[in-house]
Amino acid sequence: MAHINYNGAQHKIPDAEMERITTAIKEAMDKDEALALTVNDDEGDPNILFISRGVPVSVHGWDPLSPSEQMPFASFRNS
Repeated sequence: MAHINYNGAQHKIPDAEMERITTAIKEAMDKDEALALTVNDDEGDPNILFISRGVPVSVHGWDPLSPSEQMPFASFRNS
């Protein structure tokens, strides 16, 4: 399941919503606007994430808490 990492906390989102949410965040940042995004926590209660410049946020298509998923990785090499 996809998720948003918001200021260090994981919030699950439906896989089908990942592209729409990513686009909404990018458009808000391009306009230098804040975005209020409602997601549900593990108990199903709504949480509102206020996304703006300076708040660490990332959107992922893999679940870091699932033992069946392998976390993608990047490698860097000095040239």
